[in-house]
Amino acid sequence: MACGASPSASYVDVEGSIVWTQEYLRYRVNRCDHWTSQGNVLAQIRGGGVPPVCGSSGVSGEWTGVIDMGNSARPFTMSISQVGDDIRGTYEDIAWGTVSGTYRGGDEFDFFVYFGDGSGTFDGEFDGPDRVRGR
Repeated sequence: MACGASPSASYVDVEGSIVWTQEYLRYRVNRCDHWTSQGNVLAQIRGGGVPPVCGSSGVSGEWTGVIDMGNSARPFTMSISQVGDDIRGTYEDIAWGTVSGTYRGGDEFDFFVYFGDGSGTFDGEFDGPDRVRGR
């Protein structure tokens, strides 16, 4: 408040301001952009219910896809869990391996897959909530 200014009325009390700011941050942490987060919070304020988040804040879960082996393609399953920035898990197609890596948020990721007799890198980017696209 500027020196000599009188107090002004506010449409949101301090508690409400904190609650709605936390709700906005919940959407941002769960991969909604600014405009979507803002719109979701305003929808709640207007009594429209609680819109879903855009994605999870981590990369834990079971991921499936098809790996391109140059002259062939084969389906795979990767089960991973995230604790802090660390990624751990398993990879399975016709071979079995372990997955490790780090993920600090953002759109891109790199995981190291070790097969016992060889290794590879699984890298990609998020392609919408709960979907990834390899690079």
